[in-house]
Amino acid sequence: FPSSSVPSNLCTHVIYAFAQIKDDGGIGFRSTTEQTMVINMTRRLKRANPHLKVSLSIQNGFPKVVKSLTATEKFAFKAIRFLRKYKFDGIDFDWEFPSPADRDIYSRFIEVRNFKEILTNDTYQMSMALPNNVNIFKSRYDVTVLNKNVDFFTIMAYDFHVFNAKVDSKTGFNSPLYPVAGESKYYSVAGLMQYYISSGLLPSKTIVGIPTYGRSYKLANPRNSGLHAPAVGRGDPSPSRKLRGVYTYTDVCIAIKNGAKFSTDAKSHGKYLVKGDNWVAYDDTTSVGEKTQWAMGKGFGGVGIWAVDLDDDTGVCGSKLPLMTTIRYVLN
Repeated sequence: FPSSSVPSNLCTHVIYAFAQIKDDGGIGFRSTTEQTMVINMTRRLKRANPHLKVSLSIQNGFPKVVKSLTATEKFAFKAIRFLRKYKFDGIDFDWEFPSPADRDIYSRFIEVRNFKEILTNDTYQMSMALPNNVNIFKSRYDVTVLNKNVDFFTIMAYDFHVFNAKVDSKTGFNSPLYPVAGESKYYSVAGLMQYYISSGLLPSKTIVGIPTYGRSYKLANPRNSGLHAPAVGRGDPSPSRKLRGVYTYTDVCIAIKNGAKFSTDAKSHGKYLVKGDNWVAYDDTTSVGEKTQWAMGKGFGGVGIWAVDLDDDTGVCGSKLPLMTTIRYVLN
């Protein structure tokens, strides 16, 4: 997926995933090639849309910078210097996930006085990804600290089911809007988001995460191909990316054009398709539009996708980036 395909006109924010926390406590990329690509992409996007916010997401290396106040302050100043140098608008934290023992030190990390003051004074934004698991959230995050210090949170309202031979070996929806019969209500967008708001998270700062990809399964018996059917593994490598267990939206459209049977669950609004012994839970333009309308109706701060490169940038689905375009249309 070329960085030149990242659109400047469909989003208010673009978050690049991921930069790394280096051994010296600063921020860096995996290679100079990646760094050059990201910097050039950021410049291109901002030239095309001066109002667009481009942030840098950090995923790995948190233990080394939260271990002490000194390490945290060192990271804060190095991070701010990096943001200034390369013209980023903010920083995003995607620690998956702090342990229960990390709860207080992660709060301290977020609250570091100089970090937050400098971010605010320089109009930088601090954002954060939050889990799809309510038990992880309530044992590892402090809502008061989050509301006070973080500008917005993206809830990862997807991956409710991913094949796992030990604990999740039946087909299941990736990101249904409403609860599925016989499952926890928290395995749905509506149920999860309601939990977050009831826990005290500010709706105006809360972004509903929407997947642009599907999760695939290898059926144990192709004649038993409904929801909760037994599976023996992740699906075959996808046509466009050759990834097991993941279908881009391009792959979804290719499968349907090639005769895959598809279905929508009336209760949960979850969608799936079946092609041979491959079963894929997915979102399409209808479902992402419905989720966007639902999120706006509930007063959330917006919606975000994971990820741009998993939408269809080829036009196979009829137009380029149809999921993102649908979301933008509904928001407008």
